[in-house]
Amino acid sequence: MQGKNPDARLKCSLAAPVAALCLAVFLGPLTAAAQTSSDTRRESNQERAHEAAEKRKRESAEKHAHTQAQQHEAAEKRKREVEERRLRPQAQDASQKAIAREKWERQEIVRRQNAMRDADNERAKIRSRQNADWEKDMQRQRDAARQGTPPATSGPYSLPGTQSPRAPSTTPSAAASSGTICSANPFCPASGGYGNACMGVRRTYSGAGAAQTGLRDIVSRCRAANAPDLCSTDLRLSFGGGCAQQCANVATCAATAAR
Repeated sequence: MQGKNPDARLKCSLAAPVAALCLAVFLGPLTAAAQTSSDTRRESNQERAHEAAEKRKRESAEKHAHTQAQQHEAAEKRKREVEERRLRPQAQDASQKAIAREKWERQEIVRRQNAMRDADNERAKIRSRQNADWEKDMQRQRDAARQGTPPATSGPYSLPGTQSPRAPSTTPSAAASSGTICSANPFCPASGGYGNACMGVRRTYSGAGAAQTGLRDIVSRCRAANAPDLCSTDLRLSFGGGCAQQCANVATCAATAAR
């Protein structure tokens, strides 16, 4: 049979390679598509795994940063508490010192007020005596003026121009004992409108230039005697200023000789 039909054998020998070729041609695209799909799935799985790893990494970093922030805040809180406990005694001590100082200042104010009140009372007594002496001196001068006799020149309140004239002494002893009497008697009504609120001063000077020296000194003494100034503020314009301010204007010096 084989010898009788060689074409059949040829056909049979060619059928297997053709079938394989046809199968390869038919299955090749399917195999390539399957391989591509597998590669795509593998890459997708790798990307998802990478994204999951990155997400876990970010979450871990955020958790670590949050933990560190909490630890830092707790440490700062403990530090503030320690500092507050350390400073609390100092604050209490400073508060106690402030309270003690305020108490001392109040006591000092009361003490100064009491001292000023005592000084005012003493000055009021001195002014009262001065006013009494002034009234007596003025009354003596008025009586002497009515009687035509020279008024007495003793005392700090003698009226200007009423001193009795004296003949200049020609004896050496009288000339040697001559001096200068300086006085300053500012005036401002006392509280209530009665008496003088100002303090008067009077002093005798001797030697060369006694008038100039005495005038400067009596002005200084007058200002010192009237500090603090007791002349009421609303009355100072009417009387040429306060007591101390008047000293330079009312100060006078007059030469005198020993009797």
